Amino acid sequence: MEELMNQLIESIHTSGFHACVVVSGGGIGAIQDLLCRSGASRFVLDLQVPYSRESMNLYLGAAPDAYCSEETARLLAKAALNRAERISTNPIGIACTAALRTLEERGDTDRAHLCICSSGQVLAESMELDASLSREQQDQLVSRALIELIARFVSL
Repeated sequence: MEELMNQLIESIHTSGFHACVVVSGGGIGAIQDLLCRSGASRFVLDLQVPYSRESMNLYLGAAPDAYCSEETARLLAKAALNRAERISTNPIGIACTAALRTLEERGDTDRAHLCICSSGQVLAESMELDASLSREQQDQLVSRALIELIARFVSL
């Protein structure tokens, strides 16, 4: 499995794309996966983790209708793309917003919404997470799904 992850990351790093990445609530392992292998600077322009509501509002320029939704993931990806367009050529914006296992009662499912966009393409995916898994296990699943989505996007 580690060899497959190395291959995915290598294909991402050598894709020719340049990305701004934003994750909130989960998917933090994907940042580690992207940065802990040689060649990350060929792909990664910028990484942001707006974790609090105030930080998310500032990143988006306004409060979203819901902090963990497909629409918010799209808004985050578009904001990341706008940032990437100001920094480099062949830019993409990558976003993950997640509601992982928590100590507080949330009254909603554990879930994640992922989105990647370029000037001409959007690829989005949503997933529900098993509530019996630990927060760490859920983040591992979300992070892996995000890496796989990025690899799929850059190979289209």
